[in-house]
Amino acid sequence: MSIESDLKKDGITVVEKLDTLSSNTISRNIAEKLCKAFPNQNFIFQNLFIALSRIPMYIADIPDGFAEATYFYKNSSMYFKQGLKLDELEKFAVHEFIHYLQEIKDKKGHLLRLGLCDFGDLKICGMGLNEGAVQLMSAKALRNRGRNCKILWNFTSYD
Repeated sequence: MSIESDLKKDGITVVEKLDTLSSNTISRNIAEKLCKAFPNQNFIFQNLFIALSRIPMYIADIPDGFAEATYFYKNSSMYFKQGLKLDELEKFAVHEFIHYLQEIKDKKGHLLRLGLCDFGDLKICGMGLNEGAVQLMSAKALRNRGRNCKILWNFTSYD
């Protein structure tokens, strides 16, 4: 099955490639946020920026009720809902970029792990736990202490 068919199955239709300036701006800002939010991870800003800026990014028609951004591991690309402003793209991209950084593939390009989520031969384990962890990391990188994060902040140091 082709990538286009896989995307279409989720109702995603590519409109256009995101321009280089926007892609680099998003990548730079998120690399800065991740380095600042997670200093113990020893991220090197320049390496992180380069990795993120190399992810193909697209504007797409994404159905209502679906995420405003999605990372598609089969072609290592990012898709943003059409009509979002640059700062909104950035906000939604943090979560998806973290998924990209978690990705472990075999030599043939098959997804083995996505952070805490193990894509084993028989079943997928840890997906919910990983999604919660990524939500927490995204909120921390965006310095979001909103109502949805209230309980999680009790389990982590923030500033």
